[in-house]
Amino acid sequence: MRRTRRTCVLSEKTLRLFGNAVSAGKRSAVVRELLALWVQDRDGARMRADLIECCREMWDDYEGTARAWAPTDGTLWRASRALIRAAHLSSRRS
Repeated sequence: MRRTRRTCVLSEKTLRLFGNAVSAGKRSAVVRELLALWVQDRDGARMRADLIECCREMWDDYEGTARAWAPTDGTLWRASRALIRAAHLSSRRS
């Protein structure tokens, strides 16, 4: 892995707390890991937002389809109920 130095500005308090918490030989590795986690979290947030938007679009599509088929669904349901009732009455007569 190619390594590059970058400079950033942090408060003295932050640097002191970081220096006290992480030993000198491990600071770069900790910063590298924290940055990688931050990038992963940011990308995950983008993916979550995209997924939510996709679900909303799918909901709109499904809702439109359901509305379009509702009259047919109702007609078929009533017809099937009538057939079931007729079959039930027919079997009682036999």
